[in-house]
Amino acid sequence: MSSLLPKIAYAAQPQNINELVGRLNKYLINPIIILMFLLAFVYFLWGLFSFIKDSRSPEGRTTGGSHIMWGLIGMAIMFSVFTILNILMGTLNVQGIKVNPGAGEEYVYINYGL
Repeated sequence: MSSLLPKIAYAAQPQNINELVGRLNKYLINPIIILMFLLAFVYFLWGLFSFIKDSRSPEGRTTGGSHIMWGLIGMAIMFSVFTILNILMGTLNVQGIKVNPGAGEEYVYINYGL
């Protein structure tokens, strides 16, 4: 019966603030940013499809073009968030943290260079 329980209940607690920040980054912040980027991309594709589908009417082209523009703006914002996080980590001399950690990394150690 215990095999049906979620394995997260048996996960180790973070030992220090470095592990906590790394886990928050990996499991909360990055997935939210990626989800927002994907939503903006889907919105862009929807606008492209409606622009092509309704290309005969000026109102359809305007609506499709608006969706394309806002989709591109959304993707640019999400890309900028990743870039700003990287710049902040470099400026504050935070070493050993990755904005988008790869698979298999349990946590990210932060060395504040003090």
